[in-house]
Amino acid sequence: MEVTGLDASPPMIVRARQKAAALPEEVRGRIALDEGDMRSFALPGRFALIYVPFRAFLHLMTSRDQVDALENIHRHLLPGGRLALNFFDPDLGLIAGGAGAPSGVLQRTGDEFVDPRSGNLLIEWATVHYHQVRQEIEQYFIYEELDRRGRVVNRFYRALRMRYIFRYEFEHLLARCGFTVEALYGSWDRGPVVQGGELIWIARAEHV
Repeated sequence: MEVTGLDASPPMIVRARQKAAALPEEVRGRIALDEGDMRSFALPGRFALIYVPFRAFLHLMTSRDQVDALENIHRHLLPGGRLALNFFDPDLGLIAGGAGAPSGVLQRTGDEFVDPRSGNLLIEWATVHYHQVRQEIEQYFIYEELDRRGRVVNRFYRALRMRYIFRYEFEHLLARCGFTVEALYGSWDRGPVVQGGELIWIARAEHV
C-alpha cells in the first residue's frame, strides 16, 4: 500500500518526516508527504481512499470552504473511490448552555501530563464559547507548568476554532459534491450512531 500524507502545517510535515525516517526502508519508500490545503491541493494521479482524520474537516469555517474541499477531494478520487472522515454529532444541550460547562467559564479539563525533559507537571484548563447562529465553537486552552514544589513556572495559551456540522446538513453537502453515503457509524468498531457521539462517514465518489 502506498500512502500520501497532506497537511497545511509545515511543522506537522517536518514531524511526520521525522517519524517516517525511523521506519524500515521498504515502508519509507511507500510514503510521500506534501504540504497543502484540503481545499486546493493538487496531486498527481487519483486515489482509492482519502481519509480526513481527527475532525479536521471542522476547521473549514465557511460553507464555501467545505464545498471547495469536498469537490477537490472528489477530483482526486478514482471512480468509486472512498472518502472517510469523522467529526462529532453536535450536542444541542451543550451548545445551548443547558448542560456541561457554561459558555465562557474556565475549567480544569482533567488532562495532565509530565514533561519528560523537565519532569514538571502540565495541567490543562479550557474555556469554550458557542456561537449558535454561526455554528462555531471557540476554545481557549491554558497549560500551566508546575515544578516539583507545585509552583507555576510557565504558562502557555492556545486557541482553537471549529464550525460544527449536523448529520443531515453533511449528507446534503456530500450529495452536492458528487458523493453517495455508503456507511455511517457511531464508533470505530462500526457501532450505531448515538446522539452527541461520533459520526464516522464512508462516502463513495460518483463520476458521470
